[in-house]
Amino acid sequence: VIFGLGGYIKGLDAFATYEARSRDFRMAVSFAPENARDLLEVGEITLASPALYPYRLHHNEPAWLARVELANKTAKPVEVSLKLRGPELPTIKQGFTLASSSRSSVEIPLPRALAKLAPGVYEYHVEVVAFQRGRQNLQRQFSFEMKDAHDWSGASSDLFHFIQPHEPQIVQTARAVLAEVNATRNAVSIAECFYNFLHRNFRYVSDPRPLHSREDRVQYANETLRLQSGDCEDLTILMVSLLQSAGVHSAFVEIAPQGSAPGHVLLMFDSQQNPAAASDTDNLQRYIVRQNGEQPGRLFVPLELTRLDLPFAAAWQEALALYQKFGMEQYGLAEGWVKIIDTARVQD
Repeated sequence: VIFGLGGYIKGLDAFATYEARSRDFRMAVSFAPENARDLLEVGEITLASPALYPYRLHHNEPAWLARVELANKTAKPVEVSLKLRGPELPTIKQGFTLASSSRSSVEIPLPRALAKLAPGVYEYHVEVVAFQRGRQNLQRQFSFEMKDAHDWSGASSDLFHFIQPHEPQIVQTARAVLAEVNATRNAVSIAECFYNFLHRNFRYVSDPRPLHSREDRVQYANETLRLQSGDCEDLTILMVSLLQSAGVHSAFVEIAPQGSAPGHVLLMFDSQQNPAAASDTDNLQRYIVRQNGEQPGRLFVPLELTRLDLPFAAAWQEALALYQKFGMEQYGLAEGWVKIIDTARVQD
């Protein structure tokens, strides 16, 4: 007579037999891991941005590429290994412990190698491996679009990426222009020298978008200097770069009536005068007064760069008229569709 007894206790698998005639008793015990398929739950992958712009990547933006939501479905800690694989990219690995019954949002860092990718759509794979008393493999994938080096998101706050005040060609040009006219170190006279340089040698052209492209394209300052042409963003970026190289603080002004984007871009620069140095009438007719907290206001001079056929004073007056019309009379500053973007983020 053979008797058999089997049973399962969580994590333990046992079976025993007894043969009465031979009095042979045998028992087999094996360690059975929990169902490895139930260790971890992987949620959707969130991208920092569905489109990556090379000019942002050069400034380490965004701070991360993708975010993965993980949940430990067990009552014990789980060891997790996360790998990212994709074209033109060495495998990126992360390892960590996920506490029992917890959730975590894991950020995949932005690989510098992505900046070398050609424009196009790329697919990347995320492999998540969980270890406890078993092993669980999970796969997820995501895709993003890599933009061209000159594609612009349309956000005016991104224009500072294209400024190059320390580029050798920009510095040399700024010095040569100022030396040629022996300009006094006055911010307004410096700006007038640079404007006259553009007035004589450059021309405005509309944005040269490729066929079927919805992207606005922007040139770096040294490219506009070489081509001697550009649209409102390109010429403004070059002028800002020249001013910055000469130590004159400036800012972009975006005018997008009723929130249309991208809008028209012009600039304003610090005249380095205190408002008290000018009469109230002069302030209203010629300058934009900018307050800086409790500090005395500064007088800024606006400039329109798309009308290079105009003399400096007329370009100044035209920019001021645009600012007053859309920013003040139509409450564009209050509504948010007239924006001032300082260029202080430019790094050495």
